Amino acid sequence: MADKKSKNVRSDEILSELDEIVRKLDQSIFDGFDALYQLVMSYDFPSSCFEGLILLKTDLNDCVKDSTNMRHFEEKMVSMRMQIDAFIEELFKVVEESDSQIAELDNKELRDYFVEKRQTETVFWCEDIFKDYPKFSLKNISFSISYGQVYGVIGRNANGKTTLLKIVAGILRPTSGSLHYPMISPSGLHWQDIKNQIAFVKQEHSDAGWIGSLKQMLHFAAAERGIYGIENINRVEYTIARLGLHKYQRASWRELSTGFKLRLAIARQLVWKPKLLILDEPLANLDLESQQNLLFDLRAMADSISDPMCIIFSSQNLDEIESVSDKIIFLDDGAMKFCGELHEIGDTSSNFFMLNLHDPNWNIMSALWPLRSDIIEISRNNDGILIKTSKSVTGKKVLSLLLTQNVNIKLFRDVSNSPRLFFTDFLSENI
Repeated sequence: MADKKSKNVRSDEILSELDEIVRKLDQSIFDGFDALYQLVMSYDFPSSCFEGLILLKTDLNDCVKDSTNMRHFEEKMVSMRMQIDAFIEELFKVVEESDSQIAELDNKELRDYFVEKRQTETVFWCEDIFKDYPKFSLKNISFSISYGQVYGVIGRNANGKTTLLKIVAGILRPTSGSLHYPMISPSGLHWQDIKNQIAFVKQEHSDAGWIGSLKQMLHFAAAERGIYGIENINRVEYTIARLGLHKYQRASWRELSTGFKLRLAIARQLVWKPKLLILDEPLANLDLESQQNLLFDLRAMADSISDPMCIIFSSQNLDEIESVSDKIIFLDDGAMKFCGELHEIGDTSSNFFMLNLHDPNWNIMSALWPLRSDIIEISRNNDGILIKTSKSVTGKKVLSLLLTQNVNIKLFRDVSNSPRLFFTDFLSENI
């Protein structure tokens, strides 16, 4: 991993982070270890540190799983704390001997590294899926998803997003086509095994069945899946810490905001460690801050080494779905018109730029006249202006020219590889 893109960070900042982690460990070994894990995964420590972290994570998971009672668990936690403290001492030495600077890994490349390592571990794949209704059909759906990947499903309303998610979750049966879950039920479609490893979080959450405090609900959710005793206690504690629910663990369902109701709904599924997490429009009723927090959590959950999973979610929020998804599935009138990575969207010979002006009547072609030989098409609708150019024209060149011509711009966006292109319905202008 030494060839990864990096930037220099002062070592005293890392030492300060390690001091803070020690304080967190004093309060909760799970919170502290989670912070330690994030630190080591974010910086370019030697491979021995990375390997040591993975071994510690495995040992910690084994402690939770193998403890037979509370006393046994507490004894194991004392031993684990000693191992973690020794590991942190080694990190202090590494940082102090690093000539005052150490590299910070680029998170995107780190994610790509783990996706590549897991790309052979396909959790789900389907081929030629059809689902027929009297007035609508989901048709010709084929794709696969592996551990560590996040897929975003987009499309206009009533185009089959929820139907597709329910088929993958085993809630609906397709009219035809084949479903496969090789990491869950490798010998065939044993639906009890499959549904025990797939979590489906629907869009709407009523208060029916949500009795007691948040923490009690999580204990019950884990017990429903056969997780009892000390393992139940520690799965709940870990899930509460992972999703930032400490402040609300004694709150009832009705006392939670919309954003934290969704977090609780997700927590109830994560507490039993599913292999595939499916969410139907999770961003729909959240404010911007809550959306960003949830997206960060989804990405972090998919990147987990100790609890590997993959995630499929639908959304109308294109900017947000771009920021977190490894691949995009676009449904149009029930058909899968695209399934791939962002860089595969668009035209290999053209670039696209979206523009909004304070004065919509501005003659945009006159401002772009110096680029006339490279402009293929200019289109317009109520959402703004779409400019299609040859591949040699960059967004910087277009924006600089518009600003030089004193065009009063409200918004400018390079959409050459954006799913927004799937939703453009523009009328061409003569140029």
